Amino acid sequence: MITRSRLNVVFVSRKFILSVFRHLYLILKRDVNLLADCVIRSRVKINCNLVALRVFNNIEQKMSKIILFVLVTYIYCFVGGKGIEITSAPNVIVRNISIVDNEFMLEGRPFKIWSGSLHYFRLPHQYWRDRLQKIKAAGLNTLCGME
Repeated sequence: MITRSRLNVVFVSRKFILSVFRHLYLILKRDVNLLADCVIRSRVKINCNLVALRVFNNIEQKMSKIILFVLVTYIYCFVGGKGIEITSAPNVIVRNISIVDNEFMLEGRPFKIWSGSLHYFRLPHQYWRDRLQKIKAAGLNTLCGME
């Protein structure tokens, strides 16, 4: 059975992006207010400076996350999804496999797995077709490829 598949592109709504920015703004506002409280209430400059450094480091980390989020969202929405479509996939066979009473069922019939392995990186690629034909001739129906 030949199937047609299409890569689904999910677009992020403007409302969602604005809600994310609003949430990040509130977090940053809280950190800046903490810094302002430290400056106003603190009489010891050393403690205030340590808190200020800690808050500014948090702000820098959050701003870098915001910038990364905006960049990834832009790339995903406006660059990455344009024109990507898989219209046909020739030679694609869709089969139903399940497990019933401790045995595999393929299309409703019992199926035994006879497996072999092929370490393709140990074998020159000129011999791959020959080895696959030998594996098939030996009656194996499953192949494990090692990395």
